[in-house]
Amino acid sequence: MDKITNTAQIIGILKKIHKRRATLNISVAGAPPGPEKPYSSAILEIKSDGTRGHIIIDELTPKEGHDLLLKTGKLKARLQLDGIKISFATTLESSGNDAGIAFYTLALPQEMDYMEQRAHHRVRPSLAKPLTVDLTHALIDNGETVFHGEVYDLSAGGLSIKLKSDPLTTTLKPTDILTGSFTLPPKEEIICKLEVRSIHAANQQNLIRIGVRFNNLPSIVQKLIQRYIITLEREQIKKMPHGT
Repeated sequence: MDKITNTAQIIGILKKIHKRRATLNISVAGAPPGPEKPYSSAILEIKSDGTRGHIIIDELTPKEGHDLLLKTGKLKARLQLDGIKISFATTLESSGNDAGIAFYTLALPQEMDYMEQRAHHRVRPSLAKPLTVDLTHALIDNGETVFHGEVYDLSAGGLSIKLKSDPLTTTLKPTDILTGSFTLPPKEEIICKLEVRSIHAANQQNLIRIGVRFNNLPSIVQKLIQRYIITLEREQIKKMPHGT
């Protein structure tokens, strides 16, 4: 599970939740003892200036959650989107009413739990034969930034990539689409579209790791990547001690 604390990344994920009209499963802090009663809501609007912001959500359903939230002022939201479990806690800043339906203004979460449910087995390239990758990020002003990284692990569904942490990498956020370029042995050049799914600190200093998903990968490229994964797995099996 990744714990995201970067404000720009949190806002980016919230905007995706809003765009997809995903349902929030809400639990209210300070609820009466007994089995936790779930409530539901949805994001109506996100207000931000890039570093700070607020979330506006719809009235809680069932309606008894409304009085409870006004009384306690704290909630936790959970949802699953594209196979990723997302959760965050926040506090109530104010409430309002529009045509008899309540809405709530919430503080922007300071952190967010982000756990991808991996559908594909991942393998790591050999340290003796690292797999380098170039990532091109097209910017809104028609410019572009190129990042040079190294593949930490890969699967048929995507890559985990180590990048040098610098001011340029802070422009990346979940849902960004990058163009990736790397060469599989012996000389198979792969150019593909990649969607950023997660960004977090690596174990080594001055490095970050980003998780990306292949986007509309042609079948012939899928086969090349799968063949490379099978080759890596066979190499790893050969290195295992007998009897393992």
